[in-house]
Amino acid sequence: MRQARLEAANLSGARLKNANLTGARLRQARLQGAQGLETVRVAWIDLGEDGQPQLLHAEEARRWLLTAASS
Repeated sequence: MRQARLEAANLSGARLKNANLTGARLRQARLQGAQGLETVRVAWIDLGEDGQPQLLHAEEARRWLLTAASS
């Protein structure tokens, strides 16, 4: 899923163990209940709109993913 365009994707309950989410565009993606996020590889993700990137790097990206899955 590296550099995948996942804007507004419904990933609720998805099994993402060992997935590579580096460069994934996750604006408005739903991750509630997603599993395995503690094992994903992620150097950075983009939460911004087209032409206006909002990048989160490394641990900040991982924290965002874990928070999104638990909310």
